[in-house]
Amino acid sequence: MSTRSIIPVFFAVDDNYAPNLHVLVESIIAQSNPNKEYHLNFLVENLSEKNKKSFLDRAKSNIKIFITDMTKQSKENNEAFKARDYYTNTIYFRSYIPEMFPQYDKALYLDADMVVNCDIAELFDMEMYDNYALVANCETSNSFPPFKHYIEYYMGFKHPWYFNSGFMVLNTSLLRKEKFQTKFFDLLHKHKFELIPDQDMLNILFRGRCIFLPQVWNKIPLKVDGITDNNVKIVHYNCVFRPWRYDGIDFAHIKYDKIPFEDIFWKHAKNCPAYQELLDIKKNYSDEDKKGDAEMMNNLVLRAVRLTNLPIEQTFAGLYHTGIIRLLR
Repeated sequence: MSTRSIIPVFFAVDDNYAPNLHVLVESIIAQSNPNKEYHLNFLVENLSEKNKKSFLDRAKSNIKIFITDMTKQSKENNEAFKARDYYTNTIYFRSYIPEMFPQYDKALYLDADMVVNCDIAELFDMEMYDNYALVANCETSNSFPPFKHYIEYYMGFKHPWYFNSGFMVLNTSLLRKEKFQTKFFDLLHKHKFELIPDQDMLNILFRGRCIFLPQVWNKIPLKVDGITDNNVKIVHYNCVFRPWRYDGIDFAHIKYDKIPFEDIFWKHAKNCPAYQELLDIKKNYSDEDKKGDAEMMNNLVLRAVRLTNLPIEQTFAGLYHTGIIRLLR
């Protein structure tokens, strides 16, 4: 029986995100500590046998791979999940982690469109006290005014106290004790969150019970003074900022000829099983595909604007503070 410290990491994935998830997995393995044991847990739906095998083949003496099929859970809650746009039911799988994996007292959840630039075991040395999670501010909402207005007006949060749910160290022991999954599904059935469904819900349920880490732990590809390839911990290539699709960024008021931090992505991509597939995706990413990305982002902006134009009593903040929506305690 192993006496090494165990570092559990979770991902939610289908075939669409498997190629870039391979890069994240490679970045974790490449910087892992041989004296620690890493449990890489894949929560999957619509993942091909080929991709499953490809992930399973990454196992090493200190890297254990576990794949859990979430099709049953997804079908049971499909109507409640209300997936839409580029979201799939996989965004809700992180809510199952505490109850489905009682062997872990802590767990790291990472979105598939990330790359780590450190040994993620560093996170497990951090004290959580009586908090539900270690998180980082949602930088995207700070960078685009319509999303920031939505968070402040519709959700009732002040910056920087709204986090991005793509990076969370979960205090799974405490979440089990306080019946988090029951509270999550209760809220899911009480209110329809239209913009960033799972993230909005997690922010509500974790409110006041999070430790916010510096932005280096969840950095989107925007240039910020003091954060470089050398000191960033985790890069989150979200929205349209994906180096396996684009050479640069030209969106809203942001324009770069080269995607910031993309060298970190390609450094690990070249050593992963999906490298050629990623090159092919970029080579074949058409103008029509890019137009679809632009329309998706525009739709998100328009939805945020519509929700912030509602009367205050119709917003989540209004419904909650007037007691129309009550959270389980």
